[in-house]
Amino acid sequence: MNQKPPLLTQHEEISPVEEPPFFDRALLLQPPSARQEYFEQHCLIEHPRLLSALDAILEATCAPGEGVHARRPGTMVLVIGPARVGKTTLIHLLEERLLAYAAARMRIDPHFIPFASITAP
Repeated sequence: MNQKPPLLTQHEEISPVEEPPFFDRALLLQPPSARQEYFEQHCLIEHPRLLSALDAILEATCAPGEGVHARRPGTMVLVIGPARVGKTTLIHLLEERLLAYAAARMRIDPHFIPFASITAP
């Protein structure tokens, strides 16, 4: 009969598990807007695939190596998903990248518009 060895011997000690820092419990008594602000300032983490999604959108809408100078005509991006998953953050990053790509052309041609964005609730 096979017996499993004990998980701990008499002389071994359990090392304490590191606990995450706790927030001030008084926060629970604050209005929802204050709790949400605390969460947004202290608890948000970057989505693990945010930058890869950004790169995929740019690859789908712009010709390789050309940036917005060689946008594929008629391309559109629709960003949909549940609340608080990073849609607005993704759109802002996309806008920043497109503006950076188009900066030189916008200086030469002030009528050039590298993107249009519509947000609906």
